[in-house]
Amino acid sequence: MSKKKSKEPDIRKTPGFLPKYSDYYFEKKKQSRMGWIFATFYPSFLTFCADIETHFEYFWMHVVCGVFGVLFVLVLVIEPLVLKGRKKLGIYLQPTQALRVGLWGKESPVYYSEMDAAVSSGRVSFEDTGIQIGQGPNKMVFHYEIGDSEAQKHVEECYGMLQSHIRAKLPRYEKKALDLLDRRFFYERSRKRCVLSLFLAVLSFWLFCLPGVNTLEYAIVLCAIFGIWDCVSLKTLFQSAVFSHRTTKALHEIYADYPHGHLGWDKSGYLWFGVMAVFTVLCNCAIILSL
Repeated sequence: MSKKKSKEPDIRKTPGFLPKYSDYYFEKKKQSRMGWIFATFYPSFLTFCADIETHFEYFWMHVVCGVFGVLFVLVLVIEPLVLKGRKKLGIYLQPTQALRVGLWGKESPVYYSEMDAAVSSGRVSFEDTGIQIGQGPNKMVFHYEIGDSEAQKHVEECYGMLQSHIRAKLPRYEKKALDLLDRRFFYERSRKRCVLSLFLAVLSFWLFCLPGVNTLEYAIVLCAIFGIWDCVSLKTLFQSAVFSHRTTKALHEIYADYPHGHLGWDKSGYLWFGVMAVFTVLCNCAIILSL
């Protein structure tokens, strides 16, 4: 009678182990596969449909899309194995020093004096998914893990362990700030999606106009459809810029007594909106004038 294999313990929940990647990172990778399918085959599909009789004139475009398709299949096969290995990457916080676990289980020391110097010199930044201490391969990132109370508690314990081993004062690890940081991450993710949407809108408009527009009615319909698409994306992009600015400003107020942290520029969303608005208008005008 064969014995059942015992379930492998989750190394990410080991006391004192700080994972390199957050739980959200792995969840996001699972959710992004359909996006990769869309982003890979959408241009090829539109090229084929633009003019089904003469689409072989744009053979180079099909070659490029085919290459992306092959790469996607390779990623689809290899990605699960890569993600399984990345779940074991992280840093063990031990009494005398920390140990960084790399690929193939290779361990290298991370000295607490190095982390102490990093905090004292201001190498502390509030990233999209966590508070980063230091830079380079030995950096420590304490992920927010919003929505997972168990993972939050584990990361907070690791944060307290690091503070007990260094003399420099770390920024407060409080729920209000974490909620704001998570909210800012949501707005920045919305910004990225809007930027991608605008690129796809310009590409789609160009591909539909590539074979030529025979009637004025068809041109008006195309301009109306993609004009609405652009306006909705730009409106959402502007809203995310406004809310991101307010959130970052609130974070600056919370950490006003902690001058070492880097929260980033609170007006970066407006810059993105301006760049994408100019890019969209110029590309659409160039396409319309070429008709």
